[in-house]
Amino acid sequence: MEKTRYSVHTFMFPFQWDYLYKDPKRNIAYNDRTRLNDFDKLFSKNSCLKRKLFQINDSASKYSEYTYFHPFVRKALYHTKEDDFIHYYELDEKGGVYNIDYIKDKEIKTLSLTLDSICIHVFNTGVGVLSFNLSNYNYFKEEDILIINDYGRRIYPQFLVDRNNKTEGAKGSFLPNKIYGHLGDLSFEDNFEQYENPIENNACFLPPQHIRNVFGYSTNEKIGDYGKYFVFRSEDERKGVIRIRQITDDRMFFLCYYNNGDLVNSMARKTGGTTLGISYAFELDDFWYSFVYGDSSSTTVKEDKFQREQILKSTYTRWLDYHSKDINYDGTLFGITKDSFVCLGAWSELEKHMATMYYQMAVLCLVQRASVLRFSYEITQITRSIFDKRFDLSKQIKEIYENYITF
Repeated sequence: MEKTRYSVHTFMFPFQWDYLYKDPKRNIAYNDRTRLNDFDKLFSKNSCLKRKLFQINDSASKYSEYTYFHPFVRKALYHTKEDDFIHYYELDEKGGVYNIDYIKDKEIKTLSLTLDSICIHVFNTGVGVLSFNLSNYNYFKEEDILIINDYGRRIYPQFLVDRNNKTEGAKGSFLPNKIYGHLGDLSFEDNFEQYENPIENNACFLPPQHIRNVFGYSTNEKIGDYGKYFVFRSEDERKGVIRIRQITDDRMFFLCYYNNGDLVNSMARKTGGTTLGISYAFELDDFWYSFVYGDSSSTTVKEDKFQREQILKSTYTRWLDYHSKDINYDGTLFGITKDSFVCLGAWSELEKHMATMYYQMAVLCLVQRASVLRFSYEITQITRSIFDKRFDLSKQIKEIYENYITF
């Protein structure tokens, strides 16, 4: 008998990358730092993820996904033989596990999910997106879904406390006590102990194992270990490596589909009229607000008018009231913020859409945001060097201009 999948979760880590083909203290032109062939050479040699081309062949689902987008958008999303804008890598094995240990009422509890795959999209604008794709077959309760989204996407402590255990405060709020698991040859286990040691100003981001191990680290290796070809701190930069920089806060972007027809139908209950027209239960529903905004314990808003205004901006309601129109179907709600893309419903096709078209839409948005930040970073670096007469900046300025137009 096939197991029921209660929810699917994808955690997405956008990043910036630079290949340093010579001494990083010298100016290296933008194009020389963002060649996909340079990334591929090092990543294919050091990571267990394998490069994979997109091919429709006889796959109906791939055809449906591909034709969903305009032709000019496909070039930015799919790694094909004809495309030199993107490379795509994937690790897709059976038996993957993604465990989240968290503290509740001073006790350590564990949520165990299936890690279906890990994939990475790398673009010639010098940005990329790393994704962890998870399935939940064990937990149906609303509070568990919220905890998975909130704790599972954290990548470093939002704050530290002046105690012997500096991460105690964050772990009591939303930081996992530990994230550990495996997929194929890749394994990881991180309790964020690296933040108990002194931290340099320019090295506040110390990526957890499930991120750094994708880039060729093993479980017993630490950030700063010599000989690694992907580095995360300026002090570790040297000739022949790729520097990875985060461009988010302490949370990864997340996608989530929660399969719960009764819950979404309750959200469609009409609560009366307002000056704006009909109002529905979801507008002041604490679960829906927390689900959309990634909260786990309680909503982070305590004023009804503000809550309604915010949730209406972030909710797509086209299919909400389907059940009252036809009892054979349940409603559907979508929520979208700068940090999330969620869906509450009970239609099996929604799972497929969240893993294909809607996932690609999220990739596109993250890459667009990351690329704009990337160009801003490059302009800042050039501006700092304008008054340094030792370097000719004409090549860098020309390349930034050309690449921005191409983007």
